[in-house]
Amino acid sequence: MKQIPVTEQLFDIWIELALELWPGESPEEMRDVLIAEYEKPNIRAWLAMEGEQYIGFINASLRSDYVPGCEEYPVGYVEGIYIRPQWRGKGYSRQLLKLAEDWARENGCTEMGSDALLDNTNSHAFHKAVGFTEVERVVCFYKSLED
Repeated sequence: MKQIPVTEQLFDIWIELALELWPGESPEEMRDVLIAEYEKPNIRAWLAMEGEQYIGFINASLRSDYVPGCEEYPVGYVEGIYIRPQWRGKGYSRQLLKLAEDWARENGCTEMGSDALLDNTNSHAFHKAVGFTEVERVVCFYKSLED
């Protein structure tokens, strides 16, 4: 597997893959979010390729704000990781994670954080399998202030 840093020329592929992970977003919204992320100095993204096919990505950041379970700052953070279903189970996610961990270490991090939606049990299993420890669960609420 090749691991390629995201460049402006690869935005469309990155957006396509991100929409597979986060299908509730519109392509326009996803483009705006990812371009804004790309421009931040504390965020990196890489695409995974097998042969001539793009099969996944990882977005990582350096966080200095509160990260549950972490005590040393900055903290490397997995903002998103995705491998297309037909390519799963081959260790590609682990390779992408190692790339992000190495980048975080190079930037002074001694800890890595991540999150997953409460019902995403596949993500929970992956995180545990690669050495993460669950530290917190959160239920978020919403209330409209309009009548």
